[in-house]
Amino acid sequence: MKFGPWGVAALLVYLVIVVLNLALAMPQPPVWLRMAEYGVWAVVLLGALARWRPEAGPFIWRPVMLLLGGALAAAEVGAWSRQLGLKFVIDEWMAALIGLALVAILARVLPLSWRAPWLGLPRHDTAGGGKP
Repeated sequence: MKFGPWGVAALLVYLVIVVLNLALAMPQPPVWLRMAEYGVWAVVLLGALARWRPEAGPFIWRPVMLLLGGALAAAEVGAWSRQLGLKFVIDEWMAALIGLALVAILARVLPLSWRAPWLGLPRHDTAGGGKP
């Protein structure tokens, strides 16, 4: 099991998100901010998953990224909500999920020449002309 630099980066980006959101504790942050935070993290997390389990393939990496990202986003939003004395703020969690989902979609539709370095894919088309 190889964690590697992408895994370390994914962990660090998530920790930065958690620490900054809890330290700043903005009562009403702009929606785009949480979407952007989790979008950036999703890029790194997907790259880490692709390098950790290359044999699994993109059809596993993307859902795992969404599930893991969604669960950790819920944990962070829950901690943020409790710190502000609020019930769980579903809108904040949904903003994080949108950021994660946008990256999952981009990982599917971007040209292979862009996805290959990001996901550690070979730079040739797959058999049958399908997208990885």
